[in-house]
Amino acid sequence: MMLAVKYLIDERSKQRKARAAIAEAPVVAPSDAAGKA
Repeated sequence: MMLAVKYLIDERSKQRKARAAIAEAPVVAPSDAAGKA
């Protein structure tokens, strides 16, 4: 039970870090990638 709770907390922290990295990334990168695609 505790392992499942720890797993969920770890997954949430990973998602939060990923969102923070995306938010900190320059806005030019996604639009530039979309333009090349």
